[in-house]
Amino acid sequence: MISPYSPTGNTVHNAYNVEQLKVEAYNVALENRFEVLQAAGNVEDSWLLFRDAVNETADSVLGKTRGKRKERWISSSTWKITDERRDLKAKKEQILTEGKDATAITMQYNEKDKEVKKCCKDDKKKWFDNKAIEAEHAAQVGNTKTIYRIVKELSGSRTCRPPIKLVNGKSASTHEQQIERWKQHFLAVLNCPEPDITHDFDNDAPFNAELDVCMDPITESEVARAVHRLKNGKTAGVDQIQSELLKYSTAVIPVLTKLCNDIWQTKNVPSEWRNGIIIPLPKKADLTDCNNWRGITLLSVPGKVFSSVLLGRIKNAIDSQLRQEQAGFRQ
Repeated sequence: MISPYSPTGNTVHNAYNVEQLKVEAYNVALENRFEVLQAAGNVEDSWLLFRDAVNETADSVLGKTRGKRKERWISSSTWKITDERRDLKAKKEQILTEGKDATAITMQYNEKDKEVKKCCKDDKKKWFDNKAIEAEHAAQVGNTKTIYRIVKELSGSRTCRPPIKLVNGKSASTHEQQIERWKQHFLAVLNCPEPDITHDFDNDAPFNAELDVCMDPITESEVARAVHRLKNGKTAGVDQIQSELLKYSTAVIPVLTKLCNDIWQTKNVPSEWRNGIIIPLPKKADLTDCNNWRGITLLSVPGKVFSSVLLGRIKNAIDSQLRQEQAGFRQ
């Protein structure tokens, strides 16, 4: 799956407002949802029940983030006042349409408009102050990565994203043309032809060693460690489940462990775990050429947990069998 090309850099879908996460309230609500889940007959149904329970609980308890990326400094209380101003504006326009006196509603709207502007000013100042404090703490510990991210956020500098070129050299003028061009590009990049010259394995010594890999059912401690290793602030995959929604709920671990064991025993993986959202990121040179972009794939976070458990079981056994020249993907 390829994401919609967006020059503004908006995400594919709004994330849950995990910054306002109240762990106890979210955990209790999710635990109540899990208690009423019915046993599913297959892995796909079990996954859909788990996904819907987490998403619906997060939507009711946390809600989605509002605004665009450049409006991330606006607080939830200010958004509430903004909604009240919008309602007053609608009422004022309705009264004017009916030809009635709108003096009173106009005064209310003007007062609410002043309140919104004042709250926005205060929110922006508070956001800048917090970023300055965060940058100061990062500088004290030598965290240059955080400093660079904060400077980039405050400067507001973004890479210019001109329309990409089609195969015939013309610029893509519509959204559909851009999506189709990205599809063609990544299909070619991610489906390379087989090499003409391959290694002859007939001369290699036969590999008959049996790997010492644990084949027991997956335990809750393994899943808990894998969930704990997830990084915060990462974009979710097609299922919209962010890592924070798993990390800050103890009720998730038993249900996710049962799901992982069902997959382990049946050898069937949910279809959404096999899908990803490809996001093109610019590199250098001419950005109208798709070859000057690199793609990252947003995968399912629960799927990453299952993969992490499997990797933890096989990496020690595999490491002893790898060639000495193998340097990547090993400690």
